[in-house]
Amino acid sequence: MSNGGGTVNGTGNSSWSKSVTPSATTTYSISSITGGGCAGSAAATQTVTLPEKGTVLSGNGGSATCNVSGNNPVHFYSTTSPYGYIGSVNPNGRTGTVTMSTIVGSPAVRGACNAPSDPQYQTAYMGRVTHVDGSGLLGAGDVDVILTYSNSELLALQGEAGNGTGGSTPGNTVDDITDLANPLLGITKVGGNGSLCSGNSVSYLSAGGGVLNVTPAISDARYVSFSVPDFSSFYMHGVNANSPLPVTLTSFTVFCEDKIKLMWKTATENNVSHFEILRSRNGQFWEVVTTVDAAGNSTTENSYTATDATGMETMYYKLRSVDNDGTSEDFQPVSVTCRTAVMWNMHPAPASEKVTLTIHSDRDIADVLVVTDLNGRSAIVRSVDLKAGVNIIIVDIDSLTEGSYMVRMQSNTDYKPLRLIKMN
Repeated sequence: MSNGGGTVNGTGNSSWSKSVTPSATTTYSISSITGGGCAGSAAATQTVTLPEKGTVLSGNGGSATCNVSGNNPVHFYSTTSPYGYIGSVNPNGRTGTVTMSTIVGSPAVRGACNAPSDPQYQTAYMGRVTHVDGSGLLGAGDVDVILTYSNSELLALQGEAGNGTGGSTPGNTVDDITDLANPLLGITKVGGNGSLCSGNSVSYLSAGGGVLNVTPAISDARYVSFSVPDFSSFYMHGVNANSPLPVTLTSFTVFCEDKIKLMWKTATENNVSHFEILRSRNGQFWEVVTTVDAAGNSTTENSYTATDATGMETMYYKLRSVDNDGTSEDFQPVSVTCRTAVMWNMHPAPASEKVTLTIHSDRDIADVLVVTDLNGRSAIVRSVDLKAGVNIIIVDIDSLTEGSYMVRMQSNTDYKPLRLIKMN
């Protein structure tokens, strides 16, 4: 191969490959092919184009798709000028393709999905919303996400949320931004079509808030970081936890599976007896769901999990740490909305000619069924009209070559991707 591509040795008709690490946009070509006789002529060329890195944040509509792997952050820059920075993803050993895009506007106030007019749940959201499509990402486990915002966007959010007096949400002082230098921000991940209340929603507390550190440097840029098991649209908003826990808590997350799963991690614990998970339907009246023994005294990270039955309505959860002397502290509540009617499965597995998809839907929707290979290339694209209830769809896969594929819905992220194994 030309341009330092080196030599690839092999035999037969199988795929050959060569890994290269260009430092700039480079065109590679197959300069010769030999098989014991005379050399063959050049057969193909491939240009590897590295993305431009801008020195500003991405504007409205900025988007980028990257291959991610390993255990280091991959930085996403918009593919159009001025090539603004969107965010970063550390896949933590997972591999595949991820797309990040931004919507930039003015901050807005939204009510709770199940109580939109209740003033105590009206929350101001930042004008910058980031959507992450990880349908091409393989494997399982938490992925680290870094989102960015500007000082001016934080100041505009404070104008809506308030700085201790309520702002445009006087009934909710929990979303106030009281410290511009070290803001405490929450992240709400929304499924469905990405708009608030369109699908599963989960709230997270974020770390960070400091100056963004990327090369080349971006002026007036801040960041938040958090870990999630999957992606969707992410909204940033203020949270104001007035009572610190008697432990150093690094995360408290809730997400939807066949049951609601709660996970939290502590960096240190001092004289802690146990943790309690409390649940509420309205954020006012709480009941204890379960109790989990604590490590007690620890200066190393400890991870905990608990589960609760899945429901269709929005539920609020909070973590309580109880000391050995009986004193307790509550952590900032998180919310979750699970659409339990959204389920699908596929059989047979493996398959050779056809597969049957059984799709449960809680409403009439039109979407596109997409089958992709492990490199994210579309192999089958088919429009589907789902009716409320059970839908049976048969997909002809006879044209696919043997191997592994991912089956997903193009728009509705409530349907988790399914793995298809094609055998001849």
